[in-house]
Amino acid sequence: APGETAFLASPRSSNEENYLFMKMARSVFGTNNISTDTESGHRNSLDVLNEGTGFPVMTGSIEDIQKAEVLLVVTDHDDGIIKYRDSLDSVEYIVYIGAFRNDFQEFADVVLPITSYIETDGTYTNTERRVQLSSKKIEGDASVMPDWKLLQTMANKAGSNWNYSSPSDVMNEISQLTPTYSGITYDRLSTSFGLQWPCNTSNPDGTIRNRYVSLPSYDG
Repeated sequence: APGETAFLASPRSSNEENYLFMKMARSVFGTNNISTDTESGHRNSLDVLNEGTGFPVMTGSIEDIQKAEVLLVVTDHDDGIIKYRDSLDSVEYIVYIGAFRNDFQEFADVVLPITSYIETDGTYTNTERRVQLSSKKIEGDASVMPDWKLLQTMANKAGSNWNYSSPSDVMNEISQLTPTYSGITYDRLSTSFGLQWPCNTSNPDGTIRNRYVSLPSYDG
């Protein structure tokens, strides 16, 4: 709608980054016009997070985004966003948040740099429902914030009072809101190869096989 701000998230961002992006869209900007250009393999895990937290999935369409006046795009080495470039001419103002240069960056009105995934901590959920911790490998440029801190700064500038001190704090909040993630913490992830959801009081060590399917038997 005219005057509305739309949000387009990336499936390549961490769970914490996408959660905060969603939270900023809904609690700070008051919009549900938020989508993730998701890949089919991630859809199952994103749907679970959506149930508990409102985590962004591809609930909208490019047509919804086209109607917005302002578009915030966050992406981490994801050139897939470029395919929307020609569809976004009608958007008056585009803000790009990313760690890497790509063609879409040249299309944006404002570019907000963030550290790359190897310069901050974050968790990622793969196609087998395994949540894994990616720990910081190198120190980034001191003048560039990680995505979670940039989003917190933006939200607080807009009047919120977010008080996360690390991505671990964000995951704790996700775990509190998402029953199937309730047993997942950075401490547990740091000493394992990851935990497969559901990971909760009923399945404290995660669930290797989420469901069993009975197949019909055939004679002859």
